[in-house]
Amino acid sequence: MSEHDNIQVVRIHIDQHKFESPNPTTGAALYSLGNVPAGHELYREVTGNMEDKQIDNLPEVVHLKEDEHFHSGPPKTYTIYLNGEQKEVTRKLLTFEQIVALA
Repeated sequence: MSEHDNIQVVRIHIDQHKFESPNPTTGAALYSLGNVPAGHELYREVTGNMEDKQIDNLPEVVHLKEDEHFHSGPPKTYTIYLNGEQKEVTRKLLTFEQIVALA
């Protein structure tokens, strides 16, 4: 049995357009499939009182569900304070190295 035997095709929605995608897929493939504009991010819609989850435009594996919805938009910004100075970042999680570079 090869890894390709477990791949299914599912219907998903990106910016209110229907697409068929292999499952699993990658973030980069979803950006390409949905023709996400340069400088925009792709977000997986979630239910409840939670923020939609950002999908990175990377070759990392993304598991999909039938009829799942995604939307694109400008990156969200977050305000952090380093050494008393206000900084704007577009990532919710930063590595130690990224924080040092900002300082």
